[in-house]
Amino acid sequence: MRIVIDLQAAQNDSRFRGVGRYCKSLAIEMTRQATNRGHEIILVTSDRFPETIPGLIRDFSSVCKASQFRAFHVAHGAVQGTVSENESRLRAAEIAREDFIASLNPDFVHVSSLFEGSVDDAVVSVGRGSSRVPTAVTLYDIIPYVLSDIYITNDQFQRYYDGKIRSLREADLLLSISEHSKRDAVEHLGIDVSKIVNISAGIDADFRPVDIAEPDVILARYGIQTGTPFVLYVPGGFDPRKNFGNLFDAFARLPRGGQQLVIASNVRQHERDALYSLASKCGVSESDLILTGYVPECDLIALYNLCRINIFPSLYEGFGLPALEAMACGAPSIGSNTSSLPEVIGRADALFDPHSADSIADKMRLALTDETFRDSLHRHAIAHARTFSWTASAERALDAIQHYAGV
Repeated sequence: MRIVIDLQAAQNDSRFRGVGRYCKSLAIEMTRQATNRGHEIILVTSDRFPETIPGLIRDFSSVCKASQFRAFHVAHGAVQGTVSENESRLRAAEIAREDFIASLNPDFVHVSSLFEGSVDDAVVSVGRGSSRVPTAVTLYDIIPYVLSDIYITNDQFQRYYDGKIRSLREADLLLSISEHSKRDAVEHLGIDVSKIVNISAGIDADFRPVDIAEPDVILARYGIQTGTPFVLYVPGGFDPRKNFGNLFDAFARLPRGGQQLVIASNVRQHERDALYSLASKCGVSESDLILTGYVPECDLIALYNLCRINIFPSLYEGFGLPALEAMACGAPSIGSNTSSLPEVIGRADALFDPHSADSIADKMRLALTDETFRDSLHRHAIAHARTFSWTASAERALDAIQHYAGV
């Protein structure tokens, strides 16, 4: 069987977030296992992001040859899906991409991330080409659909998102990253549960407890005070559901000067300015809040290992991969009692109500000051993280594709 995997989420802005890491990690393991099963894998990229292709070829070098990569062409002109002037070009690009994939004669297509192209020129669709190819889509979440009052704020984004939902419905198979996302697709979109398989997620082997040789060097690189405990949050984005207001409000209730709050994710200047302004209004001083910007994986692993506690206060997640990666490093982790996060964290007394600053503050205070509790969180984190693996996720994905294809 020939399987085509679309890798655009590992090329565009998503590569700096959990979606991009998920896309690449799952695809690497699927390629490994599919080859062992006697299948052929072709990895499709977009020529709109040419600088990322050599790196992807290197990342996949242990599981496939460079000749297994193909790049489809996007004709001249912007195709960002949330700009009305781009609509005709985007429709043409969607058809061209699907026809290009069909020309590769696949038995099955796996779309690693459908909801791309809102902020860049990624082109992803299902069912717009002239040929119909059986297609699986990784289902991360339908958060803008569920929280439409927050996310769907103008007609153009509504049209963009409606197009994505249309493509999602056109897919033959949905590979959900959590039981929660699976339930959302059934309950909110009415998708037949038989079309959805929960493949969960995994953690790359590099995310593990390690001794940091020069911790002061790492901390100084990001402006974190040596000797001061820090609370780490890796949000993977800065949209409203990441819940910074309640987090800042809760952090301000802790004893002043006793700890720093470190937010580690790629951040644009306008987001940085807005976060410092919000923190100030909540009573968090600029010296107590560190916005690291983009952190390469090696340093991120170090921060997970060095933090006093890791926190994930998001209001809504499809999975919450950074929380699992932190736990794999042994970070004592606390998080929200909503959406998929109880699945990820796996411990009721580590959860709080993300809508309540009091609840967040109480759990932070306990985890920061109670050594016995914190040690138990550390041990739980390592053990629970081991129950997730890319091997298992890839096996579930390939089993579902083979079952659908009758192989």
